[in-house]
Amino acid sequence: MITWTREELKSRGKATVKMYYWKLVLVSLILSAITGGATSAGRNGVKNSQSASTGNVDVSGVLSGINPMAVMVASIAVLVILLLAFAIRIFALNVLVVGCKGFFSQSMNGEPEFGTLVTSFTGNYWNCVKTCFLRDLFVGLWSLLFVIPGIVKSYEYRMVPYLLAEHPEMSSSEVFAQSKQMMNGNKWAAFVLDLSFIGWALLGAITMGLVFIFWTSPYMNATDAALYHRLSGQDSYGNGGYDQGGYSQTGYAQDGYTQTGYSNQDTTGWDSYDQTGYSNQGTTGRDSYDQGNYTQTGYDQTGYNNQGSADQAQNGQSGYDQSYFSDK
Repeated sequence: MITWTREELKSRGKATVKMYYWKLVLVSLILSAITGGATSAGRNGVKNSQSASTGNVDVSGVLSGINPMAVMVASIAVLVILLLAFAIRIFALNVLVVGCKGFFSQSMNGEPEFGTLVTSFTGNYWNCVKTCFLRDLFVGLWSLLFVIPGIVKSYEYRMVPYLLAEHPEMSSSEVFAQSKQMMNGNKWAAFVLDLSFIGWALLGAITMGLVFIFWTSPYMNATDAALYHRLSGQDSYGNGGYDQGGYSQTGYAQDGYTQTGYSNQDTTGWDSYDQTGYSNQGTTGRDSYDQGNYTQTGYDQTGYNNQGSADQAQNGQSGYDQSYFSDK
């Protein structure tokens, strides 16, 4: 299982926000409006209904003055509005959320482009609609059992938007299976990661949402994208960087000191000390002490051993025995 720490991901998210600040602020504002508007409206509606229930109202008098036809028309209008809002969420907002998540994922590797926001509308659109609808349906059904199973299921499907943004060719079942695998053993850690932003959230509430808009929201979204990159194995600071693409293969292992450098080929390897240098061909190898000087050309063949003074010239054929002492 891929390991990670909160400090590492938050540092990565903070650095990304500082690098592409205004772009991430704008997209975070769009994402907050999509995902938080309905919740805020629901809370305000509950608050208003509670306030109305505390007042002294003559319910029987109010009901007697209501026209049943007007009630029916108002009910139909509310139902149409709800269905329309539901359709907009399914066919537009969920797809735009996928584009926003893809935007933040793109910011992990380089400067993100605003065109990423609408990529899901053109690339495998219906699969995106279907997958997001099934995700909301599953989370809603699990939430009916109890609150905690719904929360657990939402964390299990946390990576669904990122997978849809980067892999539109994947089917719904493949996306759910991949997200489940990535979050296996990471759900509690991701929950604690979300809780670590509670101080920033409170500061945003104190400042009437200004800190949340201009720092907390992009900071959280960038950190969440860093979590996706780490769990997917493409994080340049984790599995894809210093381990695979950095110092191990390209740097010191193959092209550096192992093959090209001191071990094998260039400096200390085959061409230098082994073949060309002291061992084989160069100074101490075949050309110098073995073949050239002391072994073949030098002391063995030409010099003292074979042809020169010591063996052949002195004791044997050409030296002191034949040329000087014997004849003269």
